[in-house]
Amino acid sequence: LFGLSAPMIYAILLFSGFLVLSIPLIKATVLLTCLPLGLRGGALVSSTLLFGPSMVTLGCVSPYIIKIAAREMHNIGRTVGLFYALSTIGSFIGTLLTGFVLISMFSVNQIFSGVGLLLVILAVGFFGFAFKAGTDDLRESPVVTLIELLLGKGYEIKIYDKNVTLSRLRGTNKLYIEEKIPHIAALMSNELDEVISFGEVIVIGNKGEEFVNILSQMKPEQHILDLVRISEEFENKASYEGICW
Repeated sequence: LFGLSAPMIYAILLFSGFLVLSIPLIKATVLLTCLPLGLRGGALVSSTLLFGPSMVTLGCVSPYIIKIAAREMHNIGRTVGLFYALSTIGSFIGTLLTGFVLISMFSVNQIFSGVGLLLVILAVGFFGFAFKAGTDDLRESPVVTLIELLLGKGYEIKIYDKNVTLSRLRGTNKLYIEEKIPHIAALMSNELDEVISFGEVIVIGNKGEEFVNILSQMKPEQHILDLVRISEEFENKASYEGICW
């Protein structure tokens, strides 16, 4: 898991949500199939088939979250301990809530459907925040990965983000960007106009309001690559291309 790209965690949550949603749909078939195995064998096999896949995929989430949070080796023990403590508390509360509240108020099918939908909503919602508009937190941002890739291919790049001030970056956020893009200071610009006049292709990576009118500032030979669907007005322009949404 430690080699996975950042969006993979959202895919894991989404896949887990669909697995949980499938439990009410397949439980009757699984239980009937396992009846010939007897009480103990049937219970073991049916539980494994119904709950095993979602438990395995959800079990992949914690190691990856720890990988994101632990940027420095001397803090990794504290980070792991904190997350497992929170996980234990969550399991305790979840057990009490399910046994004393949810089962008395809802059917088992409704509980599984609710949990599955919650996982799907979390996956879609967190993926939307991966581009991190309105924040200077650069960690695990797909845009940083894209910049790193383009630099490696030899492209010249200028970056504008009104929320990112290099002198204000601190802690793991600063270490992350220095590791990924060590010469970022030379690439950053405080003026959007400078970036627009510099590039042949303008890549929009977050929904900052300053980008809504960017088309009127561009030259005819320039192109827009929109990763966030900044405005529907752009979509009929020949110089515009929208992807990843």
